[in-house]
Amino acid sequence: MNILFATDTYTPNINGVVISIENYYKNLSELNHKVYIVAPKYPYYKFPQNVIPVRSIPFWGEKEYRFSFPFKILKKTRWSKLKLDIIHTHTIFNLGIFGYYLSKRLNIPLVHTYHTYYEKYVHYLYIPQFISKPAARLYSRYYLGKCDLTITPSQKMINVLKSYGVKNKIVSLPTGIGNIKKYSEEEIHDFKRKFQRTPKTKILLYVGRIAQEKNIELLIKAVFNLLNEKADIVLLLVGDGPRKRHLQKFVNSLGKEDHIIFTGYIPYEDIGLYYSISDIFVFSSITETQGLVILEALSYGLPIVAVKAGPTCDLVKNEVNGLLTENSEIDFFQKLKNIIYNENLLNKLKNRDDEKIKELSTLNQCIKLVNYYRKTIEERNKNNSN
Repeated sequence: MNILFATDTYTPNINGVVISIENYYKNLSELNHKVYIVAPKYPYYKFPQNVIPVRSIPFWGEKEYRFSFPFKILKKTRWSKLKLDIIHTHTIFNLGIFGYYLSKRLNIPLVHTYHTYYEKYVHYLYIPQFISKPAARLYSRYYLGKCDLTITPSQKMINVLKSYGVKNKIVSLPTGIGNIKKYSEEEIHDFKRKFQRTPKTKILLYVGRIAQEKNIELLIKAVFNLLNEKADIVLLLVGDGPRKRHLQKFVNSLGKEDHIIFTGYIPYEDIGLYYSISDIFVFSSITETQGLVILEALSYGLPIVAVKAGPTCDLVKNEVNGLLTENSEIDFFQKLKNIIYNENLLNKLKNRDDEKIKELSTLNQCIKLVNYYRKTIEERNKNNSN
């Protein structure tokens, strides 16, 4: 099968969408499918041969993202030569629109993955939210109405899209968990010593973008309260983003920079070492469509303390593999305190579900994706013959 991915965010930028695309590309290739990727061009960055770069400029709200100009390449004859079977968009904006027009031109199905809860991100547009939020819902409904199939990473997002009035077919397909990298006891011990203040220090881990919608202030305030109670803890904030500098200044003003550490961007292949040295995974976002990092943390056997919101509730079972909190600094602080000072509870919540991890492997999820592709193509061919 020949497949075209169209995305407005791709390497060298790293986020959940990019990781999902990379995982699918790798596994589809291993299953002998040919995958092409149309993505924004970055200055001085050389893409592999399967990527078709499109002229772009930095997005005004966040310069790590790009605004693409794809419609000149829509006119090129290269697309018929690729003999594409299906187009899969990972954005509803410029390159998503490009994918729609190309699917119409080639008369092939259009599949879309709704990775992002857009109405929760409208603050980047600097438009009043009483305008931008309804606009995000309306435009999502309009774009998904053009698709043969919409994929969401969770059942809760299906419910959200149906509440928008989306009538076309929607299925849930979580992004798979990549290979769990194993480290020796010696590697873990040596790396852990970089962050431990004493042999009993508990390491708390957050992985993700350092951005407003991730609600990281709540984490920092909860940890600050614990540190004031002399808790022997360190919080590692792994990732980068537009809120990082502001939060670093906030932490410095609290005088806790030795205990609340911003690691910056870490290559995805090295993230496993941070999961391996940590004792608890903490997550405060209320805007997720899935929460891939929660799945990754669970695959390393980490108990989770997370704000009770959206798909997080599907992954974190309260008092089974973690503790769910209200979107409240006090409640998050109290739940963290419970688990940090109760070794029996901490060990009880280290529930690594190997069957679930196997079920959600990237390869298994990719096989399901191919089946969805085939059914969508069959339905399109059937409708065309009628």
